[in-house]
Amino acid sequence: MGYQERVDLIKASNIEFSRIFGRGLGPYVDPLFGFDIVSFDSDIGVPDGISCKDFILEKYGARAVELVIQLIGGE
Repeated sequence: MGYQERVDLIKASNIEFSRIFGRGLGPYVDPLFGFDIVSFDSDIGVPDGISCKDFILEKYGARAVELVIQLIGGE
C-alpha cells in the first residue's frame, strides 16, 4: 500500500475506529509506516496467551477485526 492509499484509509477509518474502540486512531498510525498494532494491542489490554484478533473479536465484534486487518494492510 502506497503513501496516499494509507492516508486515504486513515481518513476514511478514523470515525468508525473512534466509535468502535472509544479512542482516536491518530496515536496508532503513521502515513509512512502504517498501523502500530503492537502499541494498539498494549493499549487495549490484550491478555497474554490470547491473540489480538481473538480479543478484538470477543470484546468489539467482527467489524472491529475487519477494520484492524484493513489498517495493518491485510486482506
